[in-house]
Amino acid sequence: MNIKRNAIAAMLLVGLGLSGTAAAQDSWPSRTVTLVVPFAPGGSNDVVGRAIADGLTAETGTSFVVENLPSAGGIVGMQKIDGAKPDGYTLGIGSSSSFGTSPVVNTKLPYDVEKDFTQITELAAVPMVIVATPSFEASNFQQFVDLVRANPGKYAYASGGIGTLGHFGMEYLLNKMGMQMLHVPYKGAGQAKIDVVAGQVPVLIENFASSVQHIREGQVKPLVIAFENRINMFPDVPIVTEFEELKDFQLEGWMSLIGPGDMDPALQEKIRAAAAKALERPEIRQRLEAIGYYIRTSTPEELSARISTDLKRWRDVVKNANLTFN
Repeated sequence: MNIKRNAIAAMLLVGLGLSGTAAAQDSWPSRTVTLVVPFAPGGSNDVVGRAIADGLTAETGTSFVVENLPSAGGIVGMQKIDGAKPDGYTLGIGSSSSFGTSPVVNTKLPYDVEKDFTQITELAAVPMVIVATPSFEASNFQQFVDLVRANPGKYAYASGGIGTLGHFGMEYLLNKMGMQMLHVPYKGAGQAKIDVVAGQVPVLIENFASSVQHIREGQVKPLVIAFENRINMFPDVPIVTEFEELKDFQLEGWMSLIGPGDMDPALQEKIRAAAAKALERPEIRQRLEAIGYYIRTSTPEELSARISTDLKRWRDVVKNANLTFN
């Protein structure tokens, strides 16, 4: 009789535990949610992070608060996300940097980007663009290709730094097009752009959103945009896939919503659905698209596949270009 009573009690406890878990998921979010942005305020991750935080706050009626943790190239922020409870109250912004280029540059990260996080959904993408100082001899991409091919190693391009998306993407493009250029890395695209505008370095590759105003003001001229279709605000600027050698070329920064590993699938789906609705809000969509970002959502599976594809692509670029990192 005692054995039977104990078994019933155990079953009740298990049932209560499951009910508690389900209740916690059903009530999410019932208190403030922290959204960790592993980079400094003002950059792409922060712009998208604050937009989705505002959208989720409006959508759920609960505060989503952004916490910027830019130390150690984003590692500190990623560690906080990795170490948090998978209860939905600490989420983070993932990116093509944290989940694509960074693991290739730093093979000793204190976490595994493919195993230690819960992928929820993509949020937005921003194309990369190649721009040139106004006095540069080439006025369009084909002229640029012809000029560089005829003068291997003569011309230089600037990027926001060694191992960045711009650096890897440009090396990939140069390899595909049979071109050689000198890489001039900067500690951020801001200083690189100053020197390109001044004519110190002729060419810059960076994200489109950061270049929009400079293009409009004629401080730089766009040569080509790496995106799936032409950009509405600059319809005369070609995209890379219009050129035969670059039919399969894709280069864009992307931002995503992530959580700690081992998040319950039901909670993961609830957060994904809330984020999708938040991005559908007109004020959020207009806020991002007006400055060059493109809303893009996905399933967790699609996001995981994208990470695997990016990692393979950039590892191949590093190998083919014989790139080394300290």
